[in-house]
Formats: sequence, C-alpha cells, structure tokens
Amino acid sequence: MVGALPRVPVTHAPVSHWFSRPPRRAGRSDRIRGPRPSRKAPPSASPPGPKDDAALGGLDAARLDRHWAVDARSCVLLTQAFAGQHDARPGGAVTLLTSGQHLGPLPGEVAYAAAKSALAGITVTLADQLAEQGIRLNTINPGPVDTGHLTNQARRSIAPMFPFGRFGRPDDPARLIAWLATDEARWVTGQVINSEGGFGRWRPRGG
Repeated sequence: MVGALPRVPVTHAPVSHWFSRPPRRAGRSDRIRGPRPSRKAPPSASPPGPKDDAALGGLDAARLDRHWAVDARSCVLLTQAFAGQHDARPGGAVTLLTSGQHLGPLPGEVAYAAAKSALAGITVTLADQLAEQGIRLNTINPGPVDTGHLTNQARRSIAPMFPFGRFGRPDDPARLIAWLATDEARWVTGQVINSEGGFGRWRPRGG
C-alpha cells in the first residue's frame, strides 16, 4: 500500500500461542487474536517497512528474509495453526492481504513485492487443501490505502489516478473482508480479489 502502517513492535511468541488460550465462551474460534505487543520491545523488533526495502543492486539476504518472515511466512504459519484447531464445521474463513504487485511495478520494493507475490501465488493451493475442512481462503489486494501516513504531496500526486478522486480508506477493504467472513460469501474461495476503487496505474499523476 502507498500509506504504510505504523511500525509497531513485533512479539516473538510461537504461533501456537495465538490459539492456545481457551475461548471465553463455548463455540468455535472465528477469529485470530494474538498477544498484545510489548511497549518495551526494542526498535529492532519492528517489522520491515519501505525504508527497509530496495531495488535490485541494494538487496541482501537479510533484507529479503525479514520481508519474507513478516509479509508471507507468518501468514502461512497462522493459516496452518488456525486449520489445526478448526473443528471442520462449515463456515471457517481466512483472508490474506497481498498488494498490487501483479498489476504493476512497485519501484524500490523488491523484497516486499516478492513476499506479497508469494501469498497471491499460494492462494489456490491453500484454498484447495482447506476446503476439506470446510474453510474458505481468499486473498485481497486493497490497492493504495491512506492509513494516515501520507504526505500532502503524495495525496496530490496519486489521487488523480483514482476515478473517484480519492485514496482508499481503511474501511474500504475492511468491508470486503467482513463480507468474506459471512455465509453470504460461502461460494467464494481460492480467489485473489482486487479492491482498488478503479485505481489506474496508467492515469497521469497530479502536480
């Protein structure tokens, strides 16, 4: 996304810890909730962001591995853990988030694009296996979303590339994610869905 999320500390509890606590009420788990991030975590525990990425010529194994660990590996392991505790009743749903790397280049973000491409590429394979347990899995590309960290210059430059004249807002992809979790979407699985508000990479930028 163009608007980067805040760099919050990352906890290093094993994935199994996310599912190890008993539910507060009877019934199956319908969402994943991780441990609260520690406010005392060192800066080095923050997830990689755009400043930790590079174009060809500026990459190294450590940089690629950091993005893979946060942007792809964690999602696959969480999906596996969720499936492991699911009771196989219909209604389970997993939604992954990719980016628009399959629709156009992400200049200077090779590590991020590679990791997010992995999620889009594995969607059908994961969905096929999870169907046996009554779990649907889809991946969403939310397009450029203004999460509150865009500069005014970025807004002026990119906004004209949207036919509605504005960036995506966090509730735009959130509504789609919420719908995919309902029975109304029970026939939708294995899809990579682009929800970009008509974002046109070919449209001229603003001044």
